[in-house]
Amino acid sequence: MVNETEKHHNSESHHDKVGLMKRWFKEVWNDHCTERIDELMSSNFVGHYEHEEISGINHWKEMIYDVLLKAIPYFHIEVKDIIADRDMVVSRWQAKGVLSEELFGVSPSNEEFEFSGISWARIVDCKIVENWNNWNMSYLFRQLLSEVKTLRGILPLCSFCKKVRDDKGYWEQVDVYIHKYSEADVSHSVCPECMKKNYPEVYASILSDKVKE
Repeated sequence: MVNETEKHHNSESHHDKVGLMKRWFKEVWNDHCTERIDELMSSNFVGHYEHEEISGINHWKEMIYDVLLKAIPYFHIEVKDIIADRDMVVSRWQAKGVLSEELFGVSPSNEEFEFSGISWARIVDCKIVENWNNWNMSYLFRQLLSEVKTLRGILPLCSFCKKVRDDKGYWEQVDVYIHKYSEADVSHSVCPECMKKNYPEVYASILSDKVKE
């Protein structure tokens, strides 16, 4: 049977763990206070992700923290729910950001995106020693790729040669531009009017064949 002192101790322990995780999201991720990582995370930390396990605080910084914040400098996490039980804290969160540099092979879009996730953290002696992460990565990548592969707005098209000017000021053929900035590919053909103008003999032959049919 748990006495009142033990209940009070457990309540304080849970409160401290929840507070630690709230600090983690706010100070480490939202405020980019890198010095808080060593304060809140164990040097022997182990992180479990969907297809990878990362061991060691320095390895985690290199593989996760530095990569994400370099590509998404305006990264913000909002904690939706958070609960604690014994040494575990479970957080449900939503993240937003703008992809400013290439991430996992996806080119920057400079458009805002969002994704959500759930994290389980095991805390011992006021340090995060292990966590398990379930991010909605498929939704994130669909957003990033759709921004990259969708042509938007007004395309500056030369009235004479019909080249398109890209966002760096270079002029490209329409087919090259479409292939680079959309999901579509381009196959080349010749319309009847251009066929008649540039290849009159071929056009006459095709027209003759159609008459015979």
